Amino acid sequence: MTAHPDHLEQPTLTPTDITDGIRRELATIRRHWPHTFDPPRTAGTGGSHGVPGTRFPGNDTAISLRAEVTRDLAFWVHAFVDDHPDALDGWDTIDALDVERTCRFLSQQGDDLGTWDAGNRMWDELQTLAREVRDIAAPKVRDTIPLGECDCGTVVRAKAHDPGNIKCRGCGTTDTIDGWTLRIVGHHEPVTIPQLVPLLHQRMGIVISERQLRRWHQAGRFAATSEGSTPRFDRRDVFAALAYLEHRESAGA
Repeated sequence: MTAHPDHLEQPTLTPTDITDGIRRELATIRRHWPHTFDPPRTAGTGGSHGVPGTRFPGNDTAISLRAEVTRDLAFWVHAFVDDHPDALDGWDTIDALDVERTCRFLSQQGDDLGTWDAGNRMWDELQTLAREVRDIAAPKVRDTIPLGECDCGTVVRAKAHDPGNIKCRGCGTTDTIDGWTLRIVGHHEPVTIPQLVPLLHQRMGIVISERQLRRWHQAGRFAATSEGSTPRFDRRDVFAALAYLEHRESAGA
């Protein structure tokens, strides 16, 4: 009789496993931490206010994550020192805002963290923080964007930031991004945010993520022609709004 997966015995973590895991996640945070202050952009140039996936200012996600990481690491330092007061021997006062130093301190305590009652929970939380820091510092960009359905019923997809000539995998029809937009939504029909991504790249050279476009819409940077579960936008209004924002950034506003 085969055991149900929920009833399978889980491997037991050793103190060494926990120690190595904690040190690995702390090393990831330390390595990527400096880059969360100026997240990389996939196109264009810029200063210290970039958002992953866009060359426009406003790194709210990075700011929020830095605050979360700083707060959580400070919590773990205090919790560990409460149980191990001798851990601070040889260390000057640790500034909770100094994440790099906090990581070094915790990493040095790795052996004791491995046997600490809360060590496993700390490792679990650090895995999430380390992954989010890495994703902010080196964001992954989705390869393709769905434009809509071809007449044959196949969903047509374009490379997000290099549309080129786009071929329908169903019937083989090939067209440009403008051609497919015309086929799918017509000359003056409003478009969705996923459809805007390749249009903005081709028309304006702007590399921007769907997530950032949604956030800018929610912030009132440009309005939808219709709301609901799938907001739609007049592409000309969006082009004009983003051109204005880029002009402000170039002018240092």
